[in-house]
Amino acid sequence: MHIQLNPHSEDLLRKQLSRGEFHSAEEVIERALETLAERAPRRAAIEAAEFEATLDALAEGSDKLPVLPPEATSRAGIYSDHN
Repeated sequence: MHIQLNPHSEDLLRKQLSRGEFHSAEEVIERALETLAERAPRRAAIEAAEFEATLDALAEGSDKLPVLPPEATSRAGIYSDHN
């Protein structure tokens, strides 16, 4: 596979190589892809946890909300003034 990098990506790649930790561009890219692969499951777990926390925050105090009459929630009630 051949990949063409834009100037910004080439600069980032050169900077990583100049640090001396990597011996080739392929090694830098492989490490970056491995890091992305490792983060994906953790990111999904964090997003799920954030979603659950948001739902909990929304549900907090919902037992104090007034119950709407059927006219406010049914199709017939909503459109009762339309002929």
